[in-house]
Amino acid sequence: MASTTLGIALHRLCRSWHGLSAHRDGDLLESFISRGDEKAFEVLLRRHAPMVMGVCRRVLGNEADAEDAFQATFLVLVRKAAAIRPRGMVGNWLYGVAHTTALKARAMNAKRSAKERERAEGFRHKAAFQAWEALHEVLDQELKALPDLYRSAIVLCDLEGRPLKEAARQLGCPLGTLGARLTRGRSMLAKRLGRHGFGVTAGAVAGALAQNAASAGVPANVLATTIKAATLVAAGQATAAGASLTGVVPAKVVALTEGVLQAMLLSKIKVLAGAFAIIAAIGLGVGQLFTGALLAHPLVVEMATASTVVAGDDAKEAKPKPGAEDGAVEKELKRLQGNWGPSITWILDGQPSNEDDRIRHSTVIRGDKMIGLTDGKEKVTTLMKIDPAKKPKEIDLIYEDGPTKGKAIKGIYKLDGDLLTFCYGDLDKGRPTEFVSESGSGRLLTVHRREKE
Repeated sequence: MASTTLGIALHRLCRSWHGLSAHRDGDLLESFISRGDEKAFEVLLRRHAPMVMGVCRRVLGNEADAEDAFQATFLVLVRKAAAIRPRGMVGNWLYGVAHTTALKARAMNAKRSAKERERAEGFRHKAAFQAWEALHEVLDQELKALPDLYRSAIVLCDLEGRPLKEAARQLGCPLGTLGARLTRGRSMLAKRLGRHGFGVTAGAVAGALAQNAASAGVPANVLATTIKAATLVAAGQATAAGASLTGVVPAKVVALTEGVLQAMLLSKIKVLAGAFAIIAAIGLGVGQLFTGALLAHPLVVEMATASTVVAGDDAKEAKPKPGAEDGAVEKELKRLQGNWGPSITWILDGQPSNEDDRIRHSTVIRGDKMIGLTDGKEKVTTLMKIDPAKKPKEIDLIYEDGPTKGKAIKGIYKLDGDLLTFCYGDLDKGRPTEFVSESGSGRLLTVHRREKE
């Protein structure tokens, strides 16, 4: 009887596990966040473990250090799971955190002597790693800089080896759409690597990523200890920086986790501190109007009321809108190229700017970059993402450098002959839906006339 009962229990457990394994990332993450489902977390960990380990190995070049960074990455996931938006982008988010964590670990190990590095345990797939040695630095740097729309496709299909059909299901997009994003993303990555002197094709990039991913096995003992530590943290029996993890993972992993969480917090603080600079950089010139909104920001409230420092989530990569076909976007970009300004209309929060201020600001569009000029001098350059299929047409201005990297000003635009009109929302109120700047709206409305080259 006991044997029969045990057999039924094992059968139910296996059936339950199989059911979880078939779930999408977003469903598993939501189950972990809302119900503390440890099995759901374990499925996510096992599903993305090879990709995370591959990133850590490429950056660190040392097996022991890579294992530490791997464990710290998933402890950060336990702490910041609720920060992942949209929920289905778990792999994309983990890639970014793994790269950040590995870089942090490398910085912590900077004082290690070359002799000690040589004595450290080598990779089980050392030959595959050596083939990447000259490329891995810029590879992850450029892959991380890709827009989420394309990076998420590469992470799932190339780094994790998912079939297109499964990856499309995970991301909740049509199969053809994902295929187009994957092709475009590989081409963009190959082009960016070419800037560093690596003459590779999009096909070669895909093959190299897949080959490198295949060698990213994770030792069973590392998986087991990571799951155990994550379970303790999730259950509230330990914190990422708590002594309760001593003996489960190395003290170095605990310190690394805390260091990454602190870095995330500092990154978010810098974003808020630079908010006025962003407004000034795009020519608003009246950042004081937004003081109340910034002081009401949830992070500021959190910092003022919390008794302990808690880490903020990664600055989210701004996501390009998927509504338009690549051909339509490229055609629209060609129409927008050129010099625009000085502005003939400049209305902020319902208040028109005086002529002296208005004529100081102009805009130049080159490729997918928008350059904001003040008094003829470049003040800020942003990556411009447009969706001409939306009504009204949408535009995101994404900052690529400095403390505001990855943040976006969201707006709408229209092009009528030689007149280009923009309407942007402020950082708190999102994207406008009409070309109006009313008192209290925080919106900026500008109109520019095309200048001859």
